[in-house]
Amino acid sequence: MNLNPSHALLPSPLGLASSISSVPPRSGVRGTPEERAESLPPPPVCARRVLLIDDEGPSRDDLVEVLRVEGYAVCALTVNDPVLEFIRRASPDLVLLSADGKEGIGIDLCRELRRLDPGHLTPILLFAVDDCDEEAVVAGLVSGADDYVVAPGRIAELKARVRVQLRNLRDRELLRWAREQRSSFRDEALTDALTRLPNRRAIDRALTAALRGGESTTVMLLDIDHFKIINDTWGHAAGDEVLRSIGATLGLCTRREDIVGRFGGEEFVVVLRGSLGDHADILGDRYRQTVGAIVFPDELGPKGITVSVGIAQWDGLCDRPTPAQLLALADSALYEAKRAGRDRVRVSDLPGRDDLTTRASLEPQYSGQTGTH
Repeated sequence: MNLNPSHALLPSPLGLASSISSVPPRSGVRGTPEERAESLPPPPVCARRVLLIDDEGPSRDDLVEVLRVEGYAVCALTVNDPVLEFIRRASPDLVLLSADGKEGIGIDLCRELRRLDPGHLTPILLFAVDDCDEEAVVAGLVSGADDYVVAPGRIAELKARVRVQLRNLRDRELLRWAREQRSSFRDEALTDALTRLPNRRAIDRALTAALRGGESTTVMLLDIDHFKIINDTWGHAAGDEVLRSIGATLGLCTRREDIVGRFGGEEFVVVLRGSLGDHADILGDRYRQTVGAIVFPDELGPKGITVSVGIAQWDGLCDRPTPAQLLALADSALYEAKRAGRDRVRVSDLPGRDDLTTRASLEPQYSGQTGTH
């Protein structure tokens, strides 16, 4: 009997046995805890970087000096310089681009600059010293410029418009920061702090989505045997390391379309999408063997960690259970595995298939330990 091909890539237990504690679990959470805990917006940049693109000459030199007096860090280039390469490397905060010159070179360059910045994050300010008509202003704005200044001799207006664009940039930066913070907080609310795996809230959401989609779904609960003895004998630091290592192992041997998380305490859960048929117990036993093959460092203390596994699945055909009902069935199967001696797998069937009978599967050839949960 072959396992469903979509689940046949679960690694061999021995291939994950050594130094697994150094492998971080899969997680969508970004940054360090300190970075994610930061609740204040980033401070404003002291000296904004302005790229001035204009023909060489006294008027450009005067404008550079005006901008530097305003406190900006200014770099001046011409349209014949490698402007695009410079922007890729230097990432200026604002581009001040001359619209004067022949054949609309400034307009064409503005269009190219905007292609480099599809998010419209870097403001582009077109300016013309020579008088120009309304058509030229419209062409500049349509090409991607944020503003167009026709200011022969009106330097104060030009400075004011530069300040407005940089103020708008600061607003966009704060908005982007707020969105990242919201995303980070959302990730934190769905992540277990110790293992960095999805927590129970995230598992509930994933399970609800899978069942709502009408596809066959399997829930697998894995509970560490005699975990209280580990904490009482070697301390909670050792217990935490056991939890982290098992979480990392489960993350490595779970498909990307499935989800593994910490359900609470010493209990983990795997939600698998797709039909397992009569092979759910085989996959559960592979998980059991994989955890049992983890080798912990000598200084950690505990050896021979085992897990009991309870499985419940919905084939997508009979009446759809609620997430709570499917989890309760898996928990019932887990209880049967514990009562039968631990370090083994049990599968619960949905009512209407075998009248919620619980069947034994893949018994180890030795007696499991009994005693403390």
